[in-house]
Amino acid sequence: MPIRWYGPANPADPTYRHFSRVVNLTLHGMAFAAVNSGLWFVQGLRHPWQHLSLVTEIWLVLLIAHLLVVLRLRPASDAAASVSSSAPND
Repeated sequence: MPIRWYGPANPADPTYRHFSRVVNLTLHGMAFAAVNSGLWFVQGLRHPWQHLSLVTEIWLVLLIAHLLVVLRLRPASDAAASVSSSAPND
């Protein structure tokens, strides 16, 4: 099932911004997989490239950092927000 956003595009909506970050992370992961698999395939056909593993590792670290940013900036769920707002202030 494809990822879709139902409703108007409102950049002020935290859920919409999170959805946008998830889509960007997905595109980043797809680019990482496509480019790196292509580079490793070409390396297998031709002479070895000594720095290819370094390029892959650096890009993987950036992809993991992107994942951590997406997870860190996700909006609070409605259930957690309602529980914290209904808690008595002592």
